[in-house]
Amino acid sequence: MTAKFPHMRSAKVAITLEDGRTFQHFQAHRKGDPEAPLSDAELNDKFQELTSPVNGEGPARHLLQQLWNIDRLKVADLRLTTLANGQQLQWQQTVG
Repeated sequence: MTAKFPHMRSAKVAITLEDGRTFQHFQAHRKGDPEAPLSDAELNDKFQELTSPVNGEGPARHLLQQLWNIDRLKVADLRLTTLANGQQLQWQQTVG
């Protein structure tokens, strides 16, 4: 870690082959950081990868569609999806 952490999370890797050649790479910013944002397609893929195992593929796709259109939806239009095992997700409201 450097003094720039956590604002800059970089990575450096060096690989030395058996013949003695060394290859190095420094990546100043991680893919997905503000300096190297994900494309919409990459963001969709990441969302599906992380949510499908929990919610199921269909409900995850439906939720993603809602999220991309959230500025056009009314609160009453928002619906939580059903988990792959048939359980219904519940909104929880905390008071205080």
